[in-house]
Amino acid sequence: METQSVEDNTGDVDVEGVSDNGEVIVDFEMSVVYFSEKVSNLSIFMMNLETLEGELEGLVCDEENIDMDCVLKGFEFDLLCGVLGSEVRDLGLFLDTLHAEISGSRESDSSLNNWQERLVESEEQFYEIKKQSFSFERTLSSYKKEENGK
Repeated sequence: METQSVEDNTGDVDVEGVSDNGEVIVDFEMSVVYFSEKVSNLSIFMMNLETLEGELEGLVCDEENIDMDCVLKGFEFDLLCGVLGSEVRDLGLFLDTLHAEISGSRESDSSLNNWQERLVESEEQFYEIKKQSFSFERTLSSYKKEENGK
């Protein structure tokens, strides 16, 4: 490997290469930060979707009085549920990759353990989002069944 300059608290230090372990830890740290940020953004997205769901429940849509606001909100809710579902699936696959990296790592470094703890916190929030996403899908499905029945 080529010589790289690494800056730490003591100033510039030339280091011959970077250890594979160090690269794995940095990659893992960046992946956990990405995952945590994505979960945080999805949480905000989900709150907006919950608000839309409440608005949709408050609207009365019937065949005789077709309200464009009702139709538009229904389409918007459908579209956003699809986006949330897609993001949840992608993030689930990314989480599987992170778990594979953890099990593939032979490092028991304390910094890796700290990042694993942060990952666990974000995972809990992710699973709540995933559960709510399924709830939205059920709500959407019930609206569609109701619409088809009328």
